[in-house]
Amino acid sequence: MLKTNAIGYAAIKKRCENTNTTEVLEITETEVEFVNQFPVTEVKELHAASRGKLLNKLERMSKQNLMSQFIVEMDAKNEAYYFILEHGHLGSFHSYCCNSKGKK
Repeated sequence: MLKTNAIGYAAIKKRCENTNTTEVLEITETEVEFVNQFPVTEVKELHAASRGKLLNKLERMSKQNLMSQFIVEMDAKNEAYYFILEHGHLGSFHSYCCNSKGKK
């Protein structure tokens, strides 16, 4: 199963920005290998540490750009949600959410 996270998403997004496209690009084997080398706990810590920087960047974005980025993020999260539902993982996801509270 393909394990992806925000580091992989960032790599793919960077490639999209460099090619001036909003289309979803296929994940390369190199990107998968890159993503898989990071433990999830390390990724969570990275997200927490960069939250302030992200908020600062969001405050400087135009409304149109912010809305566009929001739609991309919403679509990505919906795809993950559909995957969870289609593969019967809703119970596992619920357990994960309940067990990870306070571990952020």
